[in-house]
This record gives sequence, C-alpha cells and structure tokens, in this order.
Amino acid sequence: MCSAGVGRTGTYIGIDAMMEGLEAEGRVDIYGYVVRLRRQRCLMVQVEAQYILIHQALLEHNQFGETEITLPELHGTLSTLKQSNSGSEPTLMEEEFDRLPSYNNWRTSNTGITEENKNKNRSSSVIPCEYQLNADDYNRVLLKLDEGHSHDSDPDEDDEDESSDEEDEESTKYINASHIDGYWGPRAFIVAQTPLPDTMADFWSMVYQKKASIIIMLSDYSEGDKESDGVYWDKDKKTFGECEVEVTSTDTSPTFVTRNMLIRHVKRKESRPVKQFQLLKWGSGEVPEKPQDLTDMIKGIKNTCGSSKSQRNIPIVVHCNNGSSRSGIFCALWNVLDSAETEKLVDVFQVAKTLRKERQGMLSGLEQYQFLYDALEAVFPVQNGDVKAEQVPAVVEVVNETKAAEEKAEQPASSTPNGQQVAAENTPVGDGEKENKNQEPEKVSSAPTETSPEDTSKGAILTVEV
Repeated sequence: MCSAGVGRTGTYIGIDAMMEGLEAEGRVDIYGYVVRLRRQRCLMVQVEAQYILIHQALLEHNQFGETEITLPELHGTLSTLKQSNSGSEPTLMEEEFDRLPSYNNWRTSNTGITEENKNKNRSSSVIPCEYQLNADDYNRVLLKLDEGHSHDSDPDEDDEDESSDEEDEESTKYINASHIDGYWGPRAFIVAQTPLPDTMADFWSMVYQKKASIIIMLSDYSEGDKESDGVYWDKDKKTFGECEVEVTSTDTSPTFVTRNMLIRHVKRKESRPVKQFQLLKWGSGEVPEKPQDLTDMIKGIKNTCGSSKSQRNIPIVVHCNNGSSRSGIFCALWNVLDSAETEKLVDVFQVAKTLRKERQGMLSGLEQYQFLYDALEAVFPVQNGDVKAEQVPAVVEVVNETKAAEEKAEQPASSTPNGQQVAAENTPVGDGEKENKNQEPEKVSSAPTETSPEDTSKGAILTVEV
C-alpha cells in the first residue's frame, strides 16, 4: 500500500503481475493490464513516470535476471559463480561480468574536451558526462566561479548561494569530477581525479562549495615524496586560490593515514574542518593487496565520522589518479556494505552497473569486479554454519576483590568518597568495555562484563582478550 493506494501500489502490482506473465508465457501486455487495473480501482499507475518505470523494470529483469544475493546464501552463491567446469569455458562470474553494459559514449562529455579544459584532465578516457537524469540534473560537478565575497558579506547569504540548484552553467567552471549515487540516496559521493598542480585551487573550491567534510585519497603518495604532483596540502598553512589549507594533526594506522585539516576561505569569516583518509596499502595492482585493508578503512571512516542522516546528506569526496579505477572500487564496496548491513542482502551487479552509468571507466575489469565479492566474503565469514559480520575480539575484566579490600583498608581517610578517584585512575579504557555491578571474584566469563565505578575501586583490573 501507499498513501493514496493508487500510484506506487499500482506500479508495484503491475511490475509483479507482468513478471509472472513474462515467466509463464514469455510475453506481456503492460498497456492492457494497466487498463484493467484502472477499471478495478481509479488512477492505478497514476503518472507517466510510473508507467515508464514498469517498462524499465521488466526490461531490466528480462535482460539481466535476478542478481540479488541474501547474506545466508552469499558463500554458496559465490562458490557457484567461481566454479569452472573446464579450462575453456568461462565461469558464471565471468558471464555475469560480461553482461554489464559498458555505456560507452552514451552521453556527451563536450565540456571536458574543449580546448580550454582538456589540459585539466589526467586521462582523456575519463571525462565526466554532462547530465544524469534531465537537463537540470548535472552528473558533472559544476564549480561556481568566485563571486568575490568580502569579509563583510553575510555568511547566511553565502550558504544559501552555495546550496542553491546548479542551474546556470554559464556561471560555472570545469573540474574533472562527477556526482555518484550512494545506497541511501543520490549524490552521496563526488568522485574526482587527483588534482593537477593547476587544478588544486579548483579542487579546494569544490570541497568548500559542496561543504564536504571527508576526503578519501586513493592515489599513490609517500610522505615526503617531492616528485608527486598530486599533493594538495603542505605541512604548513598554504593558500590554494581562495582557500587556505592547514593540516592540524595526523594519525597513522597500519592501513590508512588520517589528516585533520582546516580550510578557510580567504574572503569569508568561517573555517571548516575536513578529514582526509589516505589508504596506504594498495600497491601497483588493479586492486588492494588484501580486501581487508579497504574494508578496515571504510569501517574506520564510518566509526570516526558517523553515519547519521545529516552526515549522509553531505557528499564524500573520493579521488584517485584518473578518478575512476580505484574510486569505483571504493564507492561500490561502500554501497554494497551499506546494503548488506541494512537489508542483509547484496547486489554487486546492479551497483557496478549504476557506477558505470555515472562515470567512465568504473569497474572496467573482471579482477575489480571479483574483488568486491572477495571483500564481502571476508567481511561476512561463515561461523558455525551461519554468515555473520566479522567480530572484534571481546574484552574481559577480572577483578581481584581480596586485593581490592586490602587496598581499600590502606586508603587514607581523606581519600575521595567511595574510592571514585582511585577508580578513575585504575579503570582502563577499551573498546566496547562496560561496567557490571554483579561481578563475582576471580570469575572469567566468555563475554564482556560490567563493573561499576564503586567496584573498580576495590583493586587492580586485569584485561584479557579472548
């Protein structure tokens, strides 16, 4: 059902009935069926767009078949897809990959190949296309020309202007970047090439104008590499066009580097924090050395930055050398993981098809396509016959209450009541640790226990990983 019980409901019923007819008889009569629906209930399939959607859904189903996989079926399906009957025959996964449309030259990319703009592209084979759905919905990111706002300009007016619809193409400039849809909605990502020395100012203007707070760097770069032309920051404050960029702190993990940055428009009052995440372990191949390296990075970003509804409305900037090959893998994996976590199902085929449609060169090789399945297999291993998400090792606290009582007796009278100060000093900080008031002495459980601040004051705490 839907709000009025005619538009969406009629569309759903129409698609379902026509799929049954297609499978049973090998033919459909969409027009005739919608007429019959409307005789039974007024305004079923209410608008033209819904009528078109029925045709598109049936065409999609007939051409590509069912490609969704539920998590419980994941490992069995992957085993079937990878199985090879003979050396000459392709696997089912290869056949599935070959069914992906290429979408070559299906939309114009005229702006990116003009004499004025062609030198702004790292690769002539990856140029953003002009439109996504209609003439007012640009797939290519439109970068507004600087309007020369002064320090005295009204910040509210600036925000209004930045978030307005990108209608006037004449007042924009070109940047090699595309809007990419995510699992939760359209324009979840901005996928770009790593900026050239001459386009770094444009890159930062894009980050500022689109209010992006996360940048994902997948291009090759080593700290201190002076020959790289894709480093768009400095150890000290540096101005790129109208944006001043400062790295305030850097955190390094085995898999990725996190740089906390502050960007400030030189003609405006406000500063904005931006987090940049750089993957360290990709190597020279088409895919990362291990799927876990990329999935760990994605989990780290989600844990650090959150995944609230307000955060989903802010685009994530993703870039690699050509703005396609590595960025396509990242966006696809992000989307299929969102789907797996939310609906407990994945559709790698449809995710790859959508990305190919939105930007040239996305997921162009079988190795990249299979990597997505391998990553899912690693994130959702089989445990006791069930497919479950990989778990972080549990942390168990063992409290020695005998020693705790002795130490409590030795405390001076002036100590903090209930030993809360001692508790604060002795209580370790660990992921997922909580506190339990009912814990028994010298007892180790197989799950994390809870200890109240009063209990922790009774003695030393031993942390054990199981």
